[in-house]
Amino acid sequence: MKRPRAPLVAVVLALLSRVALAGPPLAPGEVRERRLFREERPLWREALALPYDAALVVAWPLKRTLFWAEEIHLDDRIANLVRFGRGEDEP
Repeated sequence: MKRPRAPLVAVVLALLSRVALAGPPLAPGEVRERRLFREERPLWREALALPYDAALVVAWPLKRTLFWAEEIHLDDRIANLVRFGRGEDEP
């Protein structure tokens, strides 16, 4: 007969004790209140965040343009246009 592993038994007992000590589930209204609770930033934090937010707004179109150029392989298209000119067959 095999002996149960002591560490495994200790872990199971620890988990069971945590479950036994846990409080009752919250009421639906309380859960909704906790989910909807939002802490507003103080004005000084808003002022400090303005340069960062402005940089995000300015950088977004550039980021999207770079992703678009990468998706359509713009560098290869420009290279083919320079090499083969317009109207000629591409390789």
